Amino acid sequence: MTSQDQMGDSVRLLKTNRIEAEVLCSLLQSEGIDVELRGPVVSSLHPFSIGPMARVELWVARVDLDQARELLDAAADAEFLDEDS
Repeated sequence: MTSQDQMGDSVRLLKTNRIEAEVLCSLLQSEGIDVELRGPVVSSLHPFSIGPMARVELWVARVDLDQARELLDAAADAEFLDEDS
């Protein structure tokens, strides 16, 4: 982990687009993990940015990093059932 990935007691969990970041942020917060979204553009000014300007970083407290990774791994491996199942 580089110094760019760490800031005080916070660490960068991942980089993604704004929409996915909001979904993952909600998932982590629902499990009691505080998340900070950071990015180069204020979304209220440019809500539909593309390319590098659309990248958002999710930062969590260092003590929550392992739990956050486990939750994201579990969500990535989840199988969703359709209404007919």
